[in-house]
Order: sequence, then C-alpha cells, then structure tokens
Amino acid sequence: MKQITIVGGVGHVGLPFGVVLANNGFKVIAYDISTANVDLVNSGQFPFIELGGDVLLKNALENKTFEACPILNLYLTLKS
Repeated sequence: MKQITIVGGVGHVGLPFGVVLANNGFKVIAYDISTANVDLVNSGQFPFIELGGDVLLKNALENKTFEACPILNLYLTLKS
C-alpha cells in the first residue's frame, strides 16, 4: 500500500481528496494547522458540509487508511 502525505489535509481540497485516496488503496496521513479540525476529522466528521464525505471518512478511519495529525507532528518527524 502506497502512503500519501497531504499538508493542509483537513481543508476543503485536501480532506475530500485524501478520503477518496484512502478508499482506493492508499494510506493517507493528513497534516493540518487546525488541531480542532484534526480532532473532528479523527472522530469521523467533516468540519464542513461535503455530500457523502462522512461515510467515506468513517470507512477510511475504520480501515486505518486515513489519519489526520497536527502539523507540529510533521515538523517533529522531519526534524528527527
């Protein structure tokens, strides 16, 4: 399984794109500056209205093919 990293990953472009990839054979890690939105996404909810998005997101989270992380985690990963 190929891994994809999306910076700005829980916004209006990154989140739908990442969720589609996660439901089509990719492991997606989405980094974002908004910790509130990261938490919301990891609980299975879109932070905005996206028709059908919640179902795809929940499926990807259950299959462990999608994960949202605060951008600070990316910095710490790259620094080490």
